[in-house]
Amino acid sequence: MKSLLDNNFNNSVVAKIADIGINITKKIYCSLSHIWERGLFYKLRFNLSQSTIPNPLKLVQTNSQSNLSIGKEETIVVVGIGIAAFSFLRALHRLGYQQVKIVARDNFFGGKCVNNGCMPSEYYTAYRHQTPTSIVEQGQQFVSSLRQITQQSFQELGYPIISGEVTTVKNKEILLKTGEKISFDRLVLATGNQIKEFPWLENTCSLQDFWTITDGKLVIVSEGNLASLSYADIACDRVRACGADRSIDTTVIFTSNPPLTHLPSWQYFRRELEKRGIKIIVPAKIQECKPNNLTIKVRGKLETISFDHLLYDGVPELNLPEIDGKTKTILDLDLQQANVIGRPDIYVLGDASGFLSATEAELQGKKLARAWSSGETIKITDFERLPLRLHARKSLAIVGSPWTLLSPQWRSLDFKGLGWSAVYNETGKLWYLYNSSEQKVEAIHICHRDASELIALASVLIELPVTDSRWLSCSVHPSAAEIFKLLIEDIEAITDKNQQNGSLLGTQSPNTDNSSDILRLPPLSQWNQNSLYQTAFSAEERSLGILDRNPQLYFAILLGIKHLLKHDQKSETILLRCSSEGHYFVSGIDFNYEVNETSAAVTVSIQEKQVTLFSSV
Repeated sequence: MKSLLDNNFNNSVVAKIADIGINITKKIYCSLSHIWERGLFYKLRFNLSQSTIPNPLKLVQTNSQSNLSIGKEETIVVVGIGIAAFSFLRALHRLGYQQVKIVARDNFFGGKCVNNGCMPSEYYTAYRHQTPTSIVEQGQQFVSSLRQITQQSFQELGYPIISGEVTTVKNKEILLKTGEKISFDRLVLATGNQIKEFPWLENTCSLQDFWTITDGKLVIVSEGNLASLSYADIACDRVRACGADRSIDTTVIFTSNPPLTHLPSWQYFRRELEKRGIKIIVPAKIQECKPNNLTIKVRGKLETISFDHLLYDGVPELNLPEIDGKTKTILDLDLQQANVIGRPDIYVLGDASGFLSATEAELQGKKLARAWSSGETIKITDFERLPLRLHARKSLAIVGSPWTLLSPQWRSLDFKGLGWSAVYNETGKLWYLYNSSEQKVEAIHICHRDASELIALASVLIELPVTDSRWLSCSVHPSAAEIFKLLIEDIEAITDKNQQNGSLLGTQSPNTDNSSDILRLPPLSQWNQNSLYQTAFSAEERSLGILDRNPQLYFAILLGIKHLLKHDQKSETILLRCSSEGHYFVSGIDFNYEVNETSAAVTVSIQEKQVTLFSSV
């Protein structure tokens, strides 16, 4: 009897463990599938060096053989009139396909057709020199003329354009909102994406209204879009230009963590905006919205924020109709199964497949048409060469291979010391990732008000991949290359053995007077590699110093204090602070310092001892 009970108990334990394992496996599988379906995989492309994370669904599915060529007698229906659809249709037309129909939900020919990474910076910075009204009018005129040209290009293809919104796809037919049915042999969905509906949309202002805001309380609700910080930055700039009698209280609320918050520029960017009086709350949940009050929950506590203007900055979602009762879609990079699961006759292009840039959408359309005509499976190897480009309007930009986002080996430069007149007085910082074995820069990360222009220059000057000729149309300052020339020179200097110094206090000049020393501080660009910065300063001291308004002076003063105290006490973390008047102080330590602007030197003294530090540029 006892053995029987033991067996039953063991069987029940094994069954429970098996159930737990199955449930965990299902959750992992569903999570990976969800990541893929939402376009995050395709958006980042996770090229971790030479390895690639596979489509999780393909682990349990067998790969189908390459389809034969698509006959020109087949009826092809293309839903959408954006850049992906136009590229695909134009390629079909050149290949001789005639049985093609276009379904358009509206008359916005060309779709968004905006590639932030390729736009000249004039589109970002012109607002400084013009009134908001004139900018809006010019933008409307430009977009209107562009849409007319695009519409004419669609019509010149000769394919019939049917007006209507597709609601469902069933079997070999699509159903329009009007009730009309259209049959097809092949269906291409280039329906783009759409902003998620905000429950309290009636309380928000439009982007056009945003340009008229010059005072009051502005609250920006963001779904994790870094561009929201740029909106806040622009609002402060515009109010400052209006005069001293205007003021604006700006708060940015992130309902989810923005991407890339692990990169060093995030804290720097956030801190610079907070210095300007911009309040940033991340993350928070919206509980209730009334005409002039927003209730949020932050770390379990409710908080009410009043506002005069509320701007919603949502994240787009895939905009696909229901297909055979399902909405699950996956885009395969090989175009072998670039379609809805279980439907080899339905394909997805453009933003509907995972938030592509205009360049990628155009390339994708051409590749699919070529695959249909040739009957071959064409791998989109071009995508592997495309650099990851993230732009938050004008203030934050990154270019490089996707795997570089995960690297901890970022180095930095401060724009203030680079001598380029266009950025000398602008707050900004540049991070770069250097491959010492190949002696090349693999990625650039810029935090600056003209980040989009600078990132384009970086791509050209250090030969990072450039995917669009429009990158080259940026206005280039004659001495722009000085930034990146200095960057490369500093990198080369780091590899020079003569520049490496294991001493805690750097290079000391001979001096017979023990009460006065002369030290030389290495270039700030080497703060993340030079042995002095790594050994003389703690991690907390380095982080505070690099984020200071004058990092070179900060490290010089701190190094002087540490040098003078080395005989009296063991130097640990010293929290050097800067007062609102710009004077540096340390709680509990009485010291003085004097800056010599002509010789780039600072003299630090404690009682009768003093040390002079020279900063290397």
